[in-house]
Amino acid sequence: MVKICTITHDPTSTVTRTPNADHPFSRAREFQRAYNATKLNKIFAKPFLGTLTGHSDGISVLSKCPLALNKMISGAHDGEIRIWDIA
Repeated sequence: MVKICTITHDPTSTVTRTPNADHPFSRAREFQRAYNATKLNKIFAKPFLGTLTGHSDGISVLSKCPLALNKMISGAHDGEIRIWDIA
């Protein structure tokens, strides 16, 4: 079974879930929140590609390398910094 998330936007509908529904931007804000939630569902729905093993403690920072597209930098709670080649 495939899970499909959809959202619709009706500018004439009223928003009753927010406490400040009289605010002029409340409908646009509610739509943006729903849109962002849908994007997060798409991000986490991607298949698992692999692991980066090497840190002995939990990773606290993960960043892409500004100089190369195929490198990532990670820092763990044990004080270790690693540069990963993900190509």
